[in-house]
Amino acid sequence: MIIKAAQLQRVRIPLSEPYHISRGSTDSFRNIIIRIKGDDGFEGIGECVFPSYTVNSSIDFAEKKLLDEFIPAIIGMDSMDIESIINKLNPGERSNIGPVAGIDLALWDLNGKALGLPVYKLLGGAVTLDIPVSYTLSIASPGRMAQRALEMMEYGYRTLVVKVGVGSIEEDIDRVRIIREAVGPKIKLRLDANGAYTVDNAIYMLQAVECHDLEYIEQPIPPGDIEGLRKLAASTDIPISVDESLQNLTDAINLVKSGAVRIFNIKPPRCGGLWLSKKIAAIAESAGIPCICGGLLALEITRQASRHFVASTAQACTGYAHEGPGPASQSVTATVTNRTMTYQDVKIGGGFLQPSERPGLGVELDNELLNQYLL
Repeated sequence: MIIKAAQLQRVRIPLSEPYHISRGSTDSFRNIIIRIKGDDGFEGIGECVFPSYTVNSSIDFAEKKLLDEFIPAIIGMDSMDIESIINKLNPGERSNIGPVAGIDLALWDLNGKALGLPVYKLLGGAVTLDIPVSYTLSIASPGRMAQRALEMMEYGYRTLVVKVGVGSIEEDIDRVRIIREAVGPKIKLRLDANGAYTVDNAIYMLQAVECHDLEYIEQPIPPGDIEGLRKLAASTDIPISVDESLQNLTDAINLVKSGAVRIFNIKPPRCGGLWLSKKIAAIAESAGIPCICGGLLALEITRQASRHFVASTAQACTGYAHEGPGPASQSVTATVTNRTMTYQDVKIGGGFLQPSERPGLGVELDNELLNQYLL
């Protein structure tokens, strides 16, 4: 199918309460919706997700990149030629990753609709259709985070991510202790520092919380410090995961070579979309490293894409729960699609969700809702 036209629409959807991590706070989702039309009448939808704390681009930059360079470059190309299209858009340049990811998602949606198949079928078929999902706790007082953890357990979540890295290390240690005491031993707990610690502080922190049976810690130190990851891995039995450090294929290879990272957190919006995420997962598979799929500040378009990615990727089906395929953990107040998975869906599924069986990604834009949140 020949790509005939494309349209961009900015949206802003508020959160019911601010979402806090070590790198900052947000009170809304501010994303770009991409609509790509084929010459046979089908339309695919994708999404650029912001803010991305490590992809060096703003939403203004991304919109300009899409309008001035990427969309003109793909008009007239065959939508099935994913490899050629992605290579043409140069995802190796980090500032290009977000816009490339948005186009990638729209193309998979377009092709799935044209072929009458869900995207996971195009990505290799199902490894599993039952995807365990996790919930991420925004940074707050230890008591408030423990309360929120208990609330989300009522929805069926059995894996919780504890954000840390704001305030003192002692307060972070208290967060972990108080949350573990509240949820009991059967709930899996992970930490995510978003690169907030120095190596020495991370060593101190992890040695203090080893007794709380943590599944792993994600991005404990700033991205790019391979030697720091090695030093940290040698000092603790808690496995180390990365996400800000993992944006492209070169990152994946260097992290494998480090020998320090035991889990990859692949976020399709941060890694250039589904096609490049599959390639990163293949590198992880070659090294025996399991993968999880993270979310960022993503709406249902990206979250449904994440379900298709996990369902079709063996290295993402190793027993770990995923935040990206689940409902947003950031208390977003509305949607712009005809169907959005909610916490109630997680409860009904016993902590699991499934990818859509509809053609493409399985979601459609609700134009009435979309118009309410357009910028």
